Amino acid sequence: MKSIIKIFRYFIKYSKLTIARQMQYRLNFFLSTTIALVGTSIGPLIQLLIVTNTRGYPGWTLEQVFLFQGILLFTSGFSNMLFGNVKNHIIGLVRKGDLDVLLLKPIPTIGTIISSGFNLEQLGSIFAGLWLIIWASLKLNIVLSPLMLIAFFIAILSGIIIHMAINIIFSAIAVKIVFTGRLAEIFHAISGFANYPLELFPKAVQIVFLFLIPFAVMVYIPTRVLLGHISINIITIFAVSIMFFLISLLIWIKSIRKYSSAGG
Repeated sequence: MKSIIKIFRYFIKYSKLTIARQMQYRLNFFLSTTIALVGTSIGPLIQLLIVTNTRGYPGWTLEQVFLFQGILLFTSGFSNMLFGNVKNHIIGLVRKGDLDVLLLKPIPTIGTIISSGFNLEQLGSIFAGLWLIIWASLKLNIVLSPLMLIAFFIAILSGIIIHMAINIIFSAIAVKIVFTGRLAEIFHAISGFANYPLELFPKAVQIVFLFLIPFAVMVYIPTRVLLGHISINIITIFAVSIMFFLISLLIWIKSIRKYSSAGG
Protein backbone atom coordinates (compact mmCIF):
# COMPACT_ATOMS: atom_id res chain seq x y z
CA MET A 1 0.00 0.00 0.00
CA LYS A 2 2.89 2.36 0.84
CA SER A 3 4.43 1.68 -2.57
CA ILE A 4 1.18 2.62 -4.31
CA ILE A 5 1.01 5.89 -2.35
CA LYS A 6 4.64 6.64 -3.26
CA ILE A 7 3.95 5.95 -6.94
CA PHE A 8 0.88 8.21 -6.88
CA ARG A 9 2.87 11.03 -5.25
CA TYR A 10 5.63 10.60 -7.80
CA PHE A 11 3.05 10.77 -10.60
CA ILE A 12 1.59 14.01 -9.19
CA LYS A 13 5.03 15.61 -8.84
CA TYR A 14 6.13 14.53 -12.31
CA SER A 15 2.87 15.77 -13.84
CA LYS A 16 3.27 19.18 -12.20
CA LEU A 17 6.83 19.45 -13.51
CA THR A 18 5.69 18.43 -16.99
CA ILE A 19 2.90 21.03 -16.99
CA ALA A 20 5.32 23.72 -15.75
CA ARG A 21 7.83 22.90 -18.51
CA GLN A 22 5.18 22.90 -21.22
CA MET A 23 3.65 26.17 -20.01
CA GLN A 24 7.01 27.93 -20.36
CA TYR A 25 6.60 27.82 -24.12
CA ARG A 26 2.87 28.24 -24.61
CA LEU A 27 2.97 28.65 -28.38
CA ASN A 28 4.89 25.40 -28.68
CA PHE A 29 2.35 23.75 -26.36
CA PHE A 30 -0.55 25.05 -28.45
CA LEU A 31 1.03 23.81 -31.68
CA SER A 32 1.90 20.43 -30.15
CA THR A 33 -1.65 20.04 -28.81
CA THR A 34 -3.09 20.90 -32.22
CA ILE A 35 -0.77 18.44 -33.97
CA ALA A 36 -1.67 15.74 -31.44
CA LEU A 37 -5.38 16.40 -32.06
CA VAL A 38 -4.92 16.18 -35.83
CA GLY A 39 -2.83 13.03 -35.49
CA THR A 40 -5.32 11.19 -33.31
CA SER A 41 -8.23 12.36 -35.48
CA ILE A 42 -6.87 10.90 -38.72
CA GLY A 43 -7.88 7.34 -37.87
CA PRO A 44 -11.47 8.18 -36.85
CA LEU A 45 -11.87 10.48 -39.88
CA ILE A 46 -10.76 7.71 -42.24
CA GLN A 47 -13.25 5.34 -40.63
CA LEU A 48 -16.04 7.89 -40.97
CA LEU A 49 -15.20 8.34 -44.65
CA ILE A 50 -15.39 4.58 -45.10
CA VAL A 51 -18.73 4.37 -43.30
CA THR A 52 -20.31 7.25 -45.18
CA ASN A 53 -19.15 5.97 -48.57
CA THR A 54 -19.92 2.28 -48.07
CA ARG A 55 -22.61 0.21 -46.38
CA GLY A 56 -20.99 1.02 -43.05
CA TYR A 57 -20.53 -1.32 -40.10
CA PRO A 58 -23.06 -4.17 -39.71
CA GLY A 59 -25.70 -3.19 -37.14
CA TRP A 60 -24.34 0.34 -36.62
CA THR A 61 -26.07 3.58 -37.62
CA LEU A 62 -24.09 6.67 -38.58
CA GLU A 63 -24.84 8.35 -35.24
CA GLN A 64 -23.65 5.27 -33.36
CA VAL A 65 -20.44 5.30 -35.36
CA PHE A 66 -19.95 8.96 -34.39
CA LEU A 67 -20.42 7.92 -30.74
CA PHE A 68 -17.85 5.15 -31.21
CA GLN A 69 -15.37 7.59 -32.73
CA GLY A 70 -15.96 10.08 -29.92
CA ILE A 71 -15.20 7.46 -27.28
CA LEU A 72 -12.16 6.40 -29.32
CA LEU A 73 -10.81 9.98 -29.31
CA PHE A 74 -11.59 10.42 -25.60
CA THR A 75 -10.12 7.13 -24.36
CA SER A 76 -7.02 7.29 -26.57
CA GLY A 77 -6.46 10.94 -25.63
CA PHE A 78 -6.91 10.32 -21.92
CA SER A 79 -4.71 7.22 -21.91
CA ASN A 80 -2.02 8.99 -23.94
CA MET A 81 -2.16 11.90 -21.51
CA LEU A 82 -1.42 9.48 -18.66
CA PHE A 83 1.04 7.16 -20.44
CA GLY A 84 1.98 8.94 -23.67
CA ASN A 85 5.67 9.38 -22.79
CA VAL A 86 6.24 5.89 -21.34
CA LYS A 87 7.61 4.30 -24.54
CA ASN A 88 10.14 7.06 -25.23
CA HIS A 89 11.05 7.21 -21.55
CA ILE A 90 11.87 3.50 -21.20
CA ILE A 91 13.77 3.48 -24.51
CA GLY A 92 15.93 6.37 -23.28
CA LEU A 93 16.52 4.74 -19.90
CA VAL A 94 17.68 1.48 -21.45
CA ARG A 95 19.89 3.00 -24.13
CA LYS A 96 21.68 5.30 -21.66
CA GLY A 97 21.86 2.74 -18.87
CA ASP A 98 19.87 5.04 -16.55
CA LEU A 99 17.46 2.22 -15.71
CA ASP A 100 20.12 0.96 -13.28
CA VAL A 101 19.54 4.05 -11.11
CA LEU A 102 15.79 3.42 -10.92
CA LEU A 103 16.40 -0.15 -9.78
CA LEU A 104 18.12 1.22 -6.67
CA LYS A 105 15.17 3.39 -5.62
CA PRO A 106 12.71 2.23 -2.91
CA ILE A 107 9.78 2.71 -5.32
CA PRO A 108 8.82 -0.17 -7.69
CA THR A 109 10.70 0.49 -10.93
CA ILE A 110 7.77 -0.12 -13.27
CA GLY A 111 5.64 2.22 -11.16
CA THR A 112 8.20 4.98 -11.60
CA ILE A 113 8.36 4.38 -15.35
CA ILE A 114 4.58 4.38 -15.80
CA SER A 115 4.27 7.49 -13.61
CA SER A 116 6.65 9.33 -15.95
CA GLY A 117 4.31 9.03 -18.91
CA PHE A 118 2.20 12.17 -18.38
CA ASN A 119 1.71 14.29 -21.51
CA LEU A 120 -0.62 17.31 -21.34
CA GLU A 121 -0.59 17.77 -25.12
CA GLN A 122 -3.39 15.19 -25.47
CA LEU A 123 -6.00 17.61 -24.07
CA GLY A 124 -7.18 18.45 -27.58
CA SER A 125 -8.13 14.84 -28.29
CA ILE A 126 -9.93 14.55 -24.95
CA PHE A 127 -12.07 17.65 -25.53
CA ALA A 128 -12.79 16.66 -29.14
CA GLY A 129 -13.87 13.22 -27.98
CA LEU A 130 -16.12 14.65 -25.27
CA TRP A 131 -17.77 17.03 -27.76
CA LEU A 132 -18.43 14.18 -30.19
CA ILE A 133 -19.79 11.94 -27.41
CA ILE A 134 -22.21 14.64 -26.24
CA TRP A 135 -23.32 15.47 -29.80
CA ALA A 136 -23.90 11.80 -30.72
CA SER A 137 -25.67 11.11 -27.41
CA LEU A 138 -28.11 13.96 -28.08
CA LYS A 139 -28.75 12.69 -31.61
CA LEU A 140 -29.38 9.18 -30.29
CA ASN A 141 -31.56 10.44 -27.42
CA ILE A 142 -29.45 8.54 -24.89
CA VAL A 143 -30.80 8.82 -21.35
CA LEU A 144 -28.15 8.04 -18.77
CA SER A 145 -29.32 6.15 -15.69
CA PRO A 146 -27.18 5.92 -12.53
CA LEU A 147 -26.47 2.25 -13.30
CA MET A 148 -25.40 3.11 -16.85
CA LEU A 149 -23.07 5.83 -15.58
CA ILE A 150 -21.43 3.41 -13.15
CA ALA A 151 -21.04 0.78 -15.88
CA PHE A 152 -19.58 3.39 -18.25
CA PHE A 153 -17.08 4.54 -15.62
CA ILE A 154 -16.00 0.94 -14.95
CA ALA A 155 -15.65 0.33 -18.70
CA ILE A 156 -13.48 3.45 -19.15
CA LEU A 157 -11.38 2.48 -16.11
CA SER A 158 -10.94 -1.02 -17.53
CA GLY A 159 -9.74 0.47 -20.81
CA ILE A 160 -7.18 2.65 -19.00
CA ILE A 161 -5.91 -0.43 -17.15
CA ILE A 162 -5.50 -2.23 -20.50
CA HIS A 163 -3.53 0.75 -21.88
CA MET A 164 -1.30 0.68 -18.81
CA ALA A 165 -0.73 -3.07 -19.19
CA ILE A 166 0.24 -2.63 -22.84
CA ASN A 167 2.84 -0.03 -21.82
CA ILE A 168 4.20 -2.39 -19.17
CA ILE A 169 4.57 -5.19 -21.74
CA PHE A 170 6.31 -2.76 -24.08
CA SER A 171 8.69 -1.77 -21.27
CA ALA A 172 9.40 -5.42 -20.51
CA ILE A 173 10.40 -6.04 -24.12
CA ALA A 174 12.40 -2.80 -24.30
CA VAL A 175 14.70 -3.80 -21.42
CA LYS A 176 15.72 -6.88 -23.39
CA ILE A 177 16.88 -5.05 -26.50
CA VAL A 178 18.98 -1.91 -26.90
CA PHE A 179 17.70 -0.85 -30.32
CA THR A 180 13.90 -1.08 -30.32
CA GLY A 181 13.55 -0.14 -33.99
CA ARG A 182 9.93 -0.51 -35.07
CA LEU A 183 8.75 -1.93 -31.74
CA ALA A 184 6.55 1.07 -30.91
CA GLU A 185 4.99 0.97 -34.38
CA ILE A 186 4.25 -2.75 -34.00
CA PHE A 187 2.48 -2.13 -30.69
CA HIS A 188 0.55 0.77 -32.22
CA ALA A 189 -0.56 -1.40 -35.15
CA ILE A 190 -1.68 -4.24 -32.88
CA SER A 191 -3.57 -1.87 -30.58
CA GLY A 192 -5.27 -0.47 -33.70
CA PHE A 193 -7.67 -3.41 -33.63
CA ALA A 194 -9.44 -1.58 -30.79
CA ASN A 195 -10.46 1.12 -33.28
CA TYR A 196 -13.09 -1.06 -34.94
CA PRO A 197 -16.40 -2.56 -33.74
CA LEU A 198 -16.28 -6.26 -32.87
CA GLU A 199 -18.96 -7.05 -35.46
CA LEU A 200 -16.31 -6.72 -38.18
CA PHE A 201 -14.44 -9.77 -36.87
CA PRO A 202 -15.29 -13.49 -36.77
CA LYS A 203 -16.74 -14.88 -33.53
CA ALA A 204 -13.47 -16.53 -32.53
CA VAL A 205 -11.57 -13.26 -32.94
CA GLN A 206 -14.24 -11.41 -30.96
CA ILE A 207 -13.68 -13.77 -28.02
CA VAL A 208 -9.92 -13.19 -28.24
CA PHE A 209 -10.37 -9.40 -28.21
CA LEU A 210 -12.71 -9.62 -25.24
CA PHE A 211 -10.96 -12.10 -22.96
CA LEU A 212 -7.42 -12.98 -24.12
CA ILE A 213 -6.09 -9.75 -25.65
CA PRO A 214 -8.90 -7.46 -24.47
CA PHE A 215 -8.58 -4.61 -26.96
CA ALA A 216 -12.38 -4.39 -27.23
CA VAL A 217 -12.53 -3.18 -23.64
CA MET A 218 -10.94 0.15 -24.59
CA VAL A 219 -13.58 1.53 -26.97
CA TYR A 220 -16.19 -1.04 -27.98
CA ILE A 221 -17.44 -1.91 -24.48
CA PRO A 222 -17.90 1.74 -23.30
CA THR A 223 -19.80 2.45 -26.52
CA ARG A 224 -22.12 -0.52 -26.06
CA VAL A 225 -22.74 0.54 -22.47
CA LEU A 226 -23.98 3.97 -23.61
CA LEU A 227 -26.10 2.35 -26.31
CA GLY A 228 -27.63 0.02 -23.70
CA HIS A 229 -26.86 -3.11 -25.75
CA ILE A 230 -24.06 -4.64 -23.70
CA SER A 231 -24.77 -8.27 -22.85
CA ILE A 232 -21.51 -9.03 -21.04
CA ASN A 233 -21.34 -8.52 -17.29
CA ILE A 234 -19.35 -5.32 -16.76
CA ILE A 235 -17.76 -6.83 -13.62
CA THR A 236 -16.42 -9.64 -15.79
CA ILE A 237 -14.92 -7.08 -18.16
CA PHE A 238 -13.25 -5.30 -15.24
CA ALA A 239 -11.89 -8.63 -13.95
CA VAL A 240 -10.45 -9.40 -17.40
CA SER A 241 -8.63 -6.05 -17.45
CA ILE A 242 -7.18 -6.71 -13.98
CA MET A 243 -6.00 -10.17 -15.05
CA PHE A 244 -4.37 -8.71 -18.18
CA PHE A 245 -2.65 -6.11 -15.98
CA LEU A 246 -1.35 -8.78 -13.58
CA ILE A 247 -0.04 -10.81 -16.50
CA SER A 248 1.80 -7.73 -17.79
CA LEU A 249 3.40 -7.34 -14.35
CA LEU A 250 4.56 -10.97 -14.40
CA ILE A 251 6.09 -10.39 -17.83
CA TRP A 252 7.87 -7.31 -16.49
CA ILE A 253 9.19 -9.15 -13.41
CA LYS A 254 10.59 -12.00 -15.51
CA SER A 255 12.16 -9.55 -17.94
CA ILE A 256 13.75 -7.27 -15.33
CA ARG A 257 15.30 -10.27 -13.53
CA LYS A 258 17.37 -10.92 -16.65
CA TYR A 259 18.30 -7.27 -17.18
CA SER A 260 22.07 -6.75 -17.32
CA SER A 261 22.28 -3.00 -18.06
CA ALA A 262 21.95 -1.19 -21.39
CA GLY A 263 19.60 -3.71 -22.92
CA GLY A 264 20.70 -6.99 -21.33
